[in-house]
Amino acid sequence: MISFGLKKERWLPFVIALILAGCGDSEESDKSSQALPKVSYSLAKPWSFPLEEDLPGRVVPWRVAEVRARVEGIVLKRHFEEGAEIKEGQKLFTIDPAPFKLALLRAEGNLAQAEASLQETQSLFRRNETLIQSGAISQQEYEATLAGFKTAQANWLVAKASVETEKLNLEYAEVKAPLSGRIGKALVSEGAFVGRSEATPLAIIRQIDTVYVDFTQPIASWVRFQESIKEELQKTKITLVAEGSNHPMEGEWGFAESAVSQENDRISLRAKFANPEHRLLPGMYVRVRLQNQQNKETLALPQKSIVRHVDGSASVWVIDSDNAVRARLVKTGKMQNGLWQILEGLQEGERVVSVGEGKISEGMQVSPVESMMMTPRP
Repeated sequence: MISFGLKKERWLPFVIALILAGCGDSEESDKSSQALPKVSYSLAKPWSFPLEEDLPGRVVPWRVAEVRARVEGIVLKRHFEEGAEIKEGQKLFTIDPAPFKLALLRAEGNLAQAEASLQETQSLFRRNETLIQSGAISQQEYEATLAGFKTAQANWLVAKASVETEKLNLEYAEVKAPLSGRIGKALVSEGAFVGRSEATPLAIIRQIDTVYVDFTQPIASWVRFQESIKEELQKTKITLVAEGSNHPMEGEWGFAESAVSQENDRISLRAKFANPEHRLLPGMYVRVRLQNQQNKETLALPQKSIVRHVDGSASVWVIDSDNAVRARLVKTGKMQNGLWQILEGLQEGERVVSVGEGKISEGMQVSPVESMMMTPRP
């Protein structure tokens, strides 16, 4: 029993030493791991991407026609469904034609009387034209016959014009579409009296298979945009995104106004877009995107690398040569496809933290890991 006890006392210090050594190594390893948190970084590299500017705009129909009553009368019937597609020349309304038919008959009767009077005075004039040469009638009688003949001619022309006018009025009693497009709601109903003292509006037709988008731009930005493009304005790419949609649509330039507004120093611009599916409706708010030339010397960083502050400034965490992070203010430009343009504050090739594990503080040493997915690829 005494011999066993001596052996136990002899080995016990060695066992305790081994346990303490293991614990020390574990604590030291944990401290080392905690002191160097892993962070992902991106390299600040030049990025060639087109600079874009978004401007608010409104959709305008390609063509618009306000259908009006050109004669007065009672609306007997409406011949279209509100909101339907209308073809040019399609009948829209019928105004009571009875008064115009009677007026046309009256005008035709007056024309017949004028034609009879014209024939009578023409025969008399030709007879007196022969008699004046032989001296059988006086010069005064001849001139009176000539005047009567010219008066009959004028009366015939007036009667003829009256007939044509009444034909037009009868034709206008059938109100037809002046162009093809989508018609809105009817502005009058059957039984309404229209056309008294003015041309009463009946409906509005809009062509929207192709639409315009009107927008404005500050004149300073417009001048810079013109200087940046390398080709004719009509060949410059222009896109829009409708409110509530994520699908851009490509279009072409319409025109730029020849004068600048003196009220706000902006120039009025217009673009044209194909709209076969009628996704764009007149009056709709859209964002027009202008694309300038590429800037090949601008550094870019992923959006997650930028820290925004309440005062609007921006900063990044830069990893120095000792793998310590340093906060640095930067000046950003435009953003496209998740990349911010860096105008000031960085040098090419510097390592910028993109994703960090835990909190980062000034001067903290880290274990950097390059994030290839977030590194700009020129």
